[in-house]
Amino acid sequence: MTTSADANTCRLPNLSLRLAEATRKVEEALDDSPALVRLAYAFNGFYVARVVSVLLDAEAVPQRDVFALAEQWCTQALDVLYEVVESRLVRRYCPTHAAGEALLRDITTAGQFELNAASDIDIDRIGDEMIGLADALRRLLNAVAADETTLPHLRGAARAVVPAAENIWSQYGGDGGGW
Repeated sequence: MTTSADANTCRLPNLSLRLAEATRKVEEALDDSPALVRLAYAFNGFYVARVVSVLLDAEAVPQRDVFALAEQWCTQALDVLYEVVESRLVRRYCPTHAAGEALLRDITTAGQFELNAASDIDIDRIGDEMIGLADALRRLLNAVAADETTLPHLRGAARAVVPAAENIWSQYGGDGGGW
């Protein structure tokens, strides 16, 4: 996981810190947060992963198929989660999404600028951050899905989006297979 000190040496500090923050939030929700809050944090994680994947797909060299695939998996997961996570919770637990287009434009502009100067090592580092976020999402979603005290529709939503997290984790190289 990237820390603020690591981000200073990375040519992609904005993207790296956003991924690290999303991962930290998902991992914090692993303890005993209510299921709905856990799913709100998962929504935030998928949202950040989607933004980063869109930027990588548009700007990264070398181009990798996983970038566009991860965008699709994140979009599908966001659609499912938005149905069960109230908009009030999305606003609270996904500030990037709640801030709307202006913040998204700022993130995109900063990401594009960073990616213009990025090396293969920088892109690999972001890939490692995506693996970490996807792994945290897998663990969180599996915990919600396995919790028999959780409402069935929340468990079902978690089960429905676990494959998206698993696909992102695997395709970014979390399974040891590389990109």
